[in-house]
Amino acid sequence: FCPDPAGTPMATSLHMGDSGLLRSRKGVMEWMIQPHVRPSAGGGDSSVLTRAIGSTPGVPLEIHRFTLEPGDTWILCSDGLTHMIPLERIQACVDACAGLTLPKLVETLVGAANEAGGRDNVTVIAARVSRTGPESSAGDGSCDT
Repeated sequence: FCPDPAGTPMATSLHMGDSGLLRSRKGVMEWMIQPHVRPSAGGGDSSVLTRAIGSTPGVPLEIHRFTLEPGDTWILCSDGLTHMIPLERIQACVDACAGLTLPKLVETLVGAANEAGGRDNVTVIAARVSRTGPESSAGDGSCDT
């Protein structure tokens, strides 16, 4: 996280793989970066990774830049979260945890995915933007405690 030359707070992301980036801004959850997956030919809940580091020589990383605003919540997550719960439910978790710590938000999201069936690993990293700078927390649902 760093400002651009004009002083606007910015974030840069390098992306490849089955994780995506979500942003909650002013109560609206939206995809900022989609995971590199597609449904498997056999159907069901399984998916196929379409881009991954080391899968093919020379596969480029996607580079994204985003403007940060105070109050934004950013969620970097594996497709195990977004395959199990819709964006509206993820936003509801963000809203419910607004006054709580980021570890509590991560715990809530991983718990919601596991309660919905948890058919894949669920990894979540969350960050909030404040006036003083970003705050972040990570959790991995594959190791429930």
